[in-house]
Amino acid sequence: MKITSIYLKDFLGIEMLGVPTPQPVQLFAGGNMAGKSTIRDAVALAITGQLSRVAQKKEAGELVRTGAQGADCEIHCGEDVYSFGISAVGKLSQPKNLKPEFGYVLEAQRFAQLPEDERRKYLFELMRVKMTLGDIVAELLQLGHDKDRVAAVQPLLRAGFEPAAKDAKERATAAKGAWKQITGEQWGSEKGKDWTAPVPVANPEKLQQLQTEQKHADAALASWNEQKGKIKADADYRAQRQAQLPALRDKVALEQRIRAKMATDEAELERLKPLLEHAAGSAGGAVRIGIQHDLAKALQPLIKIMEQFDLEDAEKPALQHAQLTLANYEAQFGRLGGSGDPEAAGRAQKYREAVTTCESAIAHDKRDLNVALEAKAQIVHIEAELGQPVDANALTECERQITEITAKRTETLAALEREKNLKLAADQAEKKTKKAAAAHADVMAWDALGNALSPDGLPATLLARALDPLNERLLQSSGDAAWPTVVVHSDMRITAAQRDYRLLSVSERWRVDAMIAEAISHLSGMRMLVLDGFDVLEPAARGDLIGWLDVLVEQGEIDTALLFGTLKEPPKGLPASIGVHWIKDGRVVGELLKEAA
Repeated sequence: MKITSIYLKDFLGIEMLGVPTPQPVQLFAGGNMAGKSTIRDAVALAITGQLSRVAQKKEAGELVRTGAQGADCEIHCGEDVYSFGISAVGKLSQPKNLKPEFGYVLEAQRFAQLPEDERRKYLFELMRVKMTLGDIVAELLQLGHDKDRVAAVQPLLRAGFEPAAKDAKERATAAKGAWKQITGEQWGSEKGKDWTAPVPVANPEKLQQLQTEQKHADAALASWNEQKGKIKADADYRAQRQAQLPALRDKVALEQRIRAKMATDEAELERLKPLLEHAAGSAGGAVRIGIQHDLAKALQPLIKIMEQFDLEDAEKPALQHAQLTLANYEAQFGRLGGSGDPEAAGRAQKYREAVTTCESAIAHDKRDLNVALEAKAQIVHIEAELGQPVDANALTECERQITEITAKRTETLAALEREKNLKLAADQAEKKTKKAAAAHADVMAWDALGNALSPDGLPATLLARALDPLNERLLQSSGDAAWPTVVVHSDMRITAAQRDYRLLSVSERWRVDAMIAEAISHLSGMRMLVLDGFDVLEPAARGDLIGWLDVLVEQGEIDTALLFGTLKEPPKGLPASIGVHWIKDGRVVGELLKEAA
């Protein structure tokens, strides 16, 4: 950026100032309060639009010279004009071509005054080192990291590299645990690279033989268990039948008593029958009360009516049945309507009840006798069953065979399980090797991603992109100016001759700030430098400054450099590349003082 002239009107203490600046380096000098800093502030305001000396925009009117209607600051760069106006009431006129990013070369100490995080952020922006989430993801993918793993840590990258790196390392640790679970061994980078699962020797013929032995044992056990079940069932049956005998014998023991009672009951029945018949015949005229007598009385006239008709053959059996029923009744109770012995009727009823009781008793006697006879037959059958021969050693032999076969089968099953495990292990060895290889690759990939996200990885790479060009330029400037080497470190510390910036003297800091400002100007392409307060340097150091700037001009690496400093008199013997302006009371005194050399 080549400044060809500076114009100020009613800005702070300067009523009007117009300065042509044809040379690349312009030196503004004078005594205290001459207006040098006002020119510097005006240049900064016209180019960047950044107010100085007031904290807020509403105070901008205070920058207008007392009594004036407004202030104007103009910087001409050939045909381009940078201007900024302030009214007396503080209204600002801000053109669109302001360049606020020039602030770091218009105020040399500004970079060193930034917090370390802000320094890093500014350097990334200066060197166009992209640090957005998308840019970081693209960098990781370009480095060859797996897109799925990068996607897994991407949400954590929003909070910074550290949490993402920690997550990747934890995933690597988990992958090591998975490898150990697969292999049963502790993971190691070399071990994991070449690890293969041992392949055990399986014997298919032995496996088949053991399977056959198991089938035979199972069949034998089933047979002997079935036989044992039958023996136990037979023993249980015999015990059950044996337990039935006492009750059956008790029933058989009652047979003679039952027969004697039945004989007595039958004899009593034979005695009562003629007595009942005689009493019934004698009771014909007795008073008849009861349903059977009422039915007989109703049946008699019906028979007489039916006898008067010439009945069909199909109807005659009904008449005959009615006649027979009435005849039986009269045989027992006497003729209806006839005269009879009432006492005989009572005896007949009594005999009739006795006959019924005897008949019931005889029926019970026959039933009890049948029970006794059936029990006798059962006893004969049970004793015949129990008399069959039984092998007393059969159950013992079954149990012995079952025990021996079971023990042998247990041994066979154990051997079979071992052979199956050997075969399974042999079948799984290749899969296990592949799984271990995949887990190892997972470890290495996560570990590599964690390293890439760690401070020494991608963050260091990105920072180096910003720092390396800056430090290279600072090294060159230190050599050109013969000043101590300035370095901006990865932690954003600034040192000169390996001493921390905060420990430097005022003049040492001024030189550091000047070289940093020039490096920023060079790297950004601004090609402009504003250095205020060069009078802090001793005369020899000022000579170094002039020599350094003259080198920059000769190399075509700077378009404009503005120097401001407090001096007792105009400097002499300066190169032709430097224009000198002596400022007093806000005015330029005399013409260019080049011939004063």
